[in-house]
Amino acid sequence: MAAEDEREVVRVRVKKCEGALPAESRSFAVDPLITSLDVLHHILIRAFELNRKCNFGVSYLCRDHGDSNHGEGEVYQSLLSDLDLDSAFARSAKPYLLLKMDIKPAEDSPLLEGWDIINPKDVISSDLLPGERRGLAAAALPFTQSLLSQVGRTLSRVQQALSWSSGEEGQPFKPPLSDSEFHSFLNSQGQLCHPEELRLRIYHGGVEPSLRKVVWRYLLNVYPDGLTGQERIDYMKRKSREYQRLKREWPRASPPATWTSSGAA
Repeated sequence: MAAEDEREVVRVRVKKCEGALPAESRSFAVDPLITSLDVLHHILIRAFELNRKCNFGVSYLCRDHGDSNHGEGEVYQSLLSDLDLDSAFARSAKPYLLLKMDIKPAEDSPLLEGWDIINPKDVISSDLLPGERRGLAAAALPFTQSLLSQVGRTLSRVQQALSWSSGEEGQPFKPPLSDSEFHSFLNSQGQLCHPEELRLRIYHGGVEPSLRKVVWRYLLNVYPDGLTGQERIDYMKRKSREYQRLKREWPRASPPATWTSSGAA
């Protein structure tokens, strides 16, 4: 029974709803130990081939109460944090985790309410002299474009300065470590095969924000060497139980008078 409760893989079914368009569905499996909410969003974007700037919300079918079959009385809970996702994995993932993905139109953004969007081309195409058109074209460029350009030049100069001391020509930075590339450092059992190569790769390119929660455990040697994915789950659960036990025993070992004197000191 314990083996069933501590599964390494969770099957997921997703239904995407977007206004009046027909609903789309996808199915896949994830490892609950290394799947954060950001990683799940990244998987959904790739599964439905969405634009990275697409705005959407995700909710899951609660199976805590009542029948888990589809029908009236279904209750969907929003996934807003990693804690919500952990709860979904623990309580609503059997026989599979059912997700609903609601695509939000860009026009619903509160930043755009009450504002008229003017395209720079509309301004430039008005009846103006050539010199005035060039001036308006320069003024209409978004501030972010010039800012990104300045940041890019500064980054290039810093990189050249760092590599100059070793006599190497400036080379572009590597992109951050992605989920697919991270799994290339693991074997089929989820064991880390090339720890030194992984550290060197992260040193040169960093890690995508959605993976930092997972990768830091490997970098700081949280897990003993040679553990498989299921063994890592068992290890973390065992350590969690030890922590809870120590948390319960500490008040009994230290009387309240000791707390007061310690606080006063």
